[in-house]
Amino acid sequence: MAEATAKGACSPPTKKQRTDDCSDAVDSTTDQGCVGDRDPHFLTSFKDFEVVRILNNDEEHKSVVVECQIKGKEGVAVAQLQKLPFNAQKLGDILSSGTTLKTLFQNDIYYNKTALVPPDLNEMKATIIYPAEEKHILRYEKQPSSFIQETPQLYREVTKRFIETSSLGKEVPHRRKRKRKRKIKHMMMKVLVSLERTLDIHKCFTHNHQHETEENNKTNSMVSPQPQMNEDNRQMQNSHILPDHQRAEEKSNTQLQWIYNILDHKKEVDRIVFEDPDPDTGFILLPDLKWTGEQMEDLYLQAIVRRRDITCLRELDASHLPLLKNLLEKGSVSVWTGLARLTGPVYIARKAAIKEKYGIPAHKLRVYLHYQPSFYHLHVHFSALSFEAPGTWAGKAHLLSSVISNIETCSDHYQKVTLPYTLKDNAPLSAMFKAHGYFSE
Repeated sequence: MAEATAKGACSPPTKKQRTDDCSDAVDSTTDQGCVGDRDPHFLTSFKDFEVVRILNNDEEHKSVVVECQIKGKEGVAVAQLQKLPFNAQKLGDILSSGTTLKTLFQNDIYYNKTALVPPDLNEMKATIIYPAEEKHILRYEKQPSSFIQETPQLYREVTKRFIETSSLGKEVPHRRKRKRKRKIKHMMMKVLVSLERTLDIHKCFTHNHQHETEENNKTNSMVSPQPQMNEDNRQMQNSHILPDHQRAEEKSNTQLQWIYNILDHKKEVDRIVFEDPDPDTGFILLPDLKWTGEQMEDLYLQAIVRRRDITCLRELDASHLPLLKNLLEKGSVSVWTGLARLTGPVYIARKAAIKEKYGIPAHKLRVYLHYQPSFYHLHVHFSALSFEAPGTWAGKAHLLSSVISNIETCSDHYQKVTLPYTLKDNAPLSAMFKAHGYFSE
């Protein structure tokens, strides 16, 4: 097992917006000409933003999502503004002379007022997607939803086809298809080498036919030089050596590029809380964009697995138990490790990453997967119980401990059961269910 490392001290990370303006931790994105990478001064204010329409105004979560245009820029942007929970450490500054009160009405001992808090104490969370695509607008636009009772057959005929062909995720071919593809490439390489060798022999034979004996011709055939392989052939020959899950997709899919940027340490390295580099069971744990890192009441982190061949809950089986248990134990559950001593076993507590970094124990955390997920690369959510994070309701969240238990009871549990979930009526997957006749009465 590769050595896992925790990042930083026990204090929460300083507040920092994601520098990769083309990425969004709650949705898959493109990686097409990210303006933020070329211009570090891009999006330092909302100066050139023009509101096109309000996509969603959520009173419960105190957030609003707006479709915008940026002057002098092509395309549209999606901006989400959300009020943050109160930081207990700053309440003394808020309840001071710097905050002015305006009376709405007063009745006996009850005073109803509005409070104008100093700007530095009244921050909002801003998430911006630019350039935004139609799928982002559909995701945030307020729409009625429907309940899907996804049977294994519906998964195979509708959902799986959507995952393989959708712009939200990469196409992940079956293991057999990958083996067959590698075998075909290897055979093609052999044929190519054989043809090149035959051509070399033929040239040598033609050149020396009038001057050499038949015996010499046979000798030349036996010792004819090996053809020099070009780079493409060399890559083709070596391509079968790598493990399946390290080459699940030969052509990187730009829709998940922001995920690969994190896994490859190209982006957000300073935000990593914990990292296990093991290629089979490893993962990277970092704060979700919904969390600023300034208060523990709304703690929200996300673990992204290193393997790139697992898309969602439906694919998990007994072979993935080491990965799932590693996520649970190293992310949130402190493990007691036994050491043999002459006087008897001694047990030492190995703190989990979140406990060590933020001081929050496992019984104060909710650890779960989404189905359907926002993007099709396996990831796990860690949120504080005190925070009603989006997507924690029935029909969306599946507790990681329950997932492990279900697979231990039946190794192919998630390939056999019906999985219910809610789906927005304007979602592309909903359109595929409709075309399949699911909503017909």
